[in-house]
Amino acid sequence: MLSCRESASLLLRANDVQLSMVQKLQVRLHLAMCGACTNFSKQVKVMNSAMGPWRAYRNEDEHADH
Repeated sequence: MLSCRESASLLLRANDVQLSMVQKLQVRLHLAMCGACTNFSKQVKVMNSAMGPWRAYRNEDEHADH
């Protein structure tokens, strides 16, 4: 069973790399039992949605410099 700290770490890491099937399952099991981490997961999704336009702008700007 993952701790809340481990779960949060994996939820954040999933933005940058694909989690293994075992890691995904561990996170899902933890979220099924932990309301605080479920809320954190929702907050991470909102932040990612809000950052989408900025990431697109940043990527366009980086390509224009080359």
